[in-house]
Amino acid sequence: METSTAPDTQAILNEASAHYLNGGSEQWVTDYLLEKGIDPAEAATALTAFKIQAIQAKVDHAKKEIRNGAIWCIAGLVITIGSYAAVSDSGGHYLICWGAVVFGGIQLIRGVINHSSALKELQEVGEG
Repeated sequence: METSTAPDTQAILNEASAHYLNGGSEQWVTDYLLEKGIDPAEAATALTAFKIQAIQAKVDHAKKEIRNGAIWCIAGLVITIGSYAAVSDSGGHYLICWGAVVFGGIQLIRGVINHSSALKELQEVGEG
């Protein structure tokens, strides 16, 4: 068997990583790496790194959901409370931004759940 050079190995790992991150199976990635002459231990290490990378992307996405949900929810509350406070003494119309509050609250809760789930996954991969 011919030994691969470092750039060839890196190209193989990059292709396997891209395939895994786009929904490819662990079995396909492992078979691909072994077929390309990557050492089984190195293939296992690479697969673990790909898993961690995918989970980290989930963590980052969940953090964005939490941030955006909080912004929507807080903005809706501030506008609702502010417009009510502006007309409470004199009477008049005010805005109730329930859509922003509900939408933001749902997104915030979904983000917290996804974040927790991704951290649990990360812990399991680290232990495995």
